[in-house]
Amino acid sequence: MQLPKVLGVATTARTRPFHRAIDQSRDPLAALDLLLDLGFTRVLTSGHESTAGEGLNTLARLVERASGAMEIMAGGGLKLADIPAMHAVGLSAVHLSAKRTVSTLADSAVALGSRDGADPTAYAVTDRETVRAARAAVNAANVGS
Repeated sequence: MQLPKVLGVATTARTRPFHRAIDQSRDPLAALDLLLDLGFTRVLTSGHESTAGEGLNTLARLVERASGAMEIMAGGGLKLADIPAMHAVGLSAVHLSAKRTVSTLADSAVALGSRDGADPTAYAVTDRETVRAARAAVNAANVGS
């Protein structure tokens, strides 16, 4: 992380999640210590990996290091199946896109200008069922906590 840039936003953004820049740092634990010193209260991270599932061990170390002084929010490629494991290592918050791709291209339509089969009408939307399932997974993980 570039300290001058972090300091520039620190005074106004401390209550907002510090958004995944920690995953680009050389040492996520040292970066967490810096964020704690700056007064941040929440960080969104995939645990220094491409996806939160892959970063589970580092996420657990971040939770332990934060000792309740900062909320560690797992996010980045998070899957529904990852939620129980996230909870098991002490994460109290998760973030996922819950998206699915939709298309307005009819089955028999020609994909104009696209010889590679790509759908030029495709776009992502939030999938309500995925959101409901994520909420249910979080609720289930919290039972017995």
